Amino acid sequence: MRKLAPLQSFRRQVKFATLLACALITLLALLSVWRDFRLAKGPVIRNSANVTMVVAEHLSNVFQAVHQLDERLSAERDVRGLLRSLPRLRAFLNDNMVPISGLGFVFVLDPQARLIASTEPLLPVGAKFNLPDLERMKSLEHQGMWIGNIDRSLGEDRAFVPFVRIIADAQGKNIGLLGGALDTRFYDHFFSDLRIWGHDAIFVLSRDGTLLLRYPEVRQALGQNFRDLSLVFQELRKRESGWFYGVSPVDGLLKLSYFRQVPGAPIIAVAGRSQPSVYATWRVSSFIHVIFMLVGVGSILFLSHLLLRQVARLEADQRHRRAYEKQVRQIQKMESIGRFAGGIAHDFNNILTILFGHIDRLEHTLPADHEITPVREKLFQGTLRARDLVRQILALSRKDREQSLGQNETSPGGEKRPAEAAPLPMTFSANHGILFVDDEETVVELVREALQAQGLTCFCTSDPLGALEEFRRRPDFYRLLVTDINMAPMDGFELLRKIHEIKPDLPVLFATAFTEHRTQIQNHIAVQKGLGRFLPKPYKLKELTDLIDSMIYP
Repeated sequence: MRKLAPLQSFRRQVKFATLLACALITLLALLSVWRDFRLAKGPVIRNSANVTMVVAEHLSNVFQAVHQLDERLSAERDVRGLLRSLPRLRAFLNDNMVPISGLGFVFVLDPQARLIASTEPLLPVGAKFNLPDLERMKSLEHQGMWIGNIDRSLGEDRAFVPFVRIIADAQGKNIGLLGGALDTRFYDHFFSDLRIWGHDAIFVLSRDGTLLLRYPEVRQALGQNFRDLSLVFQELRKRESGWFYGVSPVDGLLKLSYFRQVPGAPIIAVAGRSQPSVYATWRVSSFIHVIFMLVGVGSILFLSHLLLRQVARLEADQRHRRAYEKQVRQIQKMESIGRFAGGIAHDFNNILTILFGHIDRLEHTLPADHEITPVREKLFQGTLRARDLVRQILALSRKDREQSLGQNETSPGGEKRPAEAAPLPMTFSANHGILFVDDEETVVELVREALQAQGLTCFCTSDPLGALEEFRRRPDFYRLLVTDINMAPMDGFELLRKIHEIKPDLPVLFATAFTEHRTQIQNHIAVQKGLGRFLPKPYKLKELTDLIDSMIYP
């Protein structure tokens, strides 16, 4: 029961945290609704700021196009002569006018604001524009550009707003006016597209308070001056952008409006929304907050339910944890012992292979009735018992070593590099050469003598790199590869892979002390369609020579 107390306490804490989180989410949602009610103007102001920015950037591009035309005109050497030649002037305007949406046409006026030439063929030469004279223009702070009133000389559907700059000759004397016209018909569509952002009205005003463009259009209001009404133009003139709260001069609705000065021109862009539409935005945001509140509370309740279900499982986990940890420690201990035993067994197998080799030599060199024969037989029986003992040790280590199948391994005592065996003189008359590789030099010497005694031509070495170099030199000569697996700096599998890149059908005999490689060796033999065999260490030399003979002469 003492073990269950922490879980029960944890369950109570989860329930308390769930209730607290749900209460906090509900409180935050209600505070957000209240805040949005108080600050419902904020999103409207941001949206209006975006609308006025789009309008101001577009109008600035229109005015910049006329400014570029003015720079090209000023670059002419004979400006006076160009103004006196109507054909040249018309050609200049047509060639240098930058086509841009909203710029209806460009024109040139004399100092009395009478038309000299334009790109609009319907405007008669000599037509009078409603603009101040040059002397009055110079006295006004209009950033070098002046805006005229609405001109309907082209008809109601072709009304335009003229704006001009002073043309000066090389001596700096004012000789005329260069200007362009805002096409009101274009801006009807332009503002209509912007109104999809939810604005009740979009204005364009001159700095002196004249209403130039408006959407929705109220034709009787265009051209009127609203300087003295509630838009507070004196305040607008002091800032580049901002918002104000007042009554619209056109429709009398209480509006929250944002204004922005147009760079490079005496024009102000205004976007406004009526008070009902402002609170409509607040109602939408409040609905969204409520939805998020419900989703948040529901998610917390669901997660709490899942967490409480997990608490029940924690109790069972606590009972099994100690038993599991004890089992893991025991397994780790056995794996460490197994790896250590495997390393020792590897060296013992190499030693036993050497003993088997020398016993075989005694058997073939001494007569059966020699006095040392009983000693040799006892030595042989003791070696067999040692081999069985080593195999039991390898069986103990195999469980851990199976995890490292297919990886390169260094033999025990890997600090010493295998000595490179010098090849013995060989006869190459028979095309049945054997390539033998083992990292134990004594095993190499024994096998070399045994194979040569059988009349087999061989190249025996403890250096796998030297063996690979020898095979590359004469690949067609060798008919069999006999190799250990655990070697440095290249193991037997890697050596075989590189040799098979040169000669894929070369058979291989794996002679190794690590029997856990048996699975990988069998997989290789299956892939190579029986081109490989396996001989575990320790082995008798006769076992080796008989197996080699059967593989060369199947």
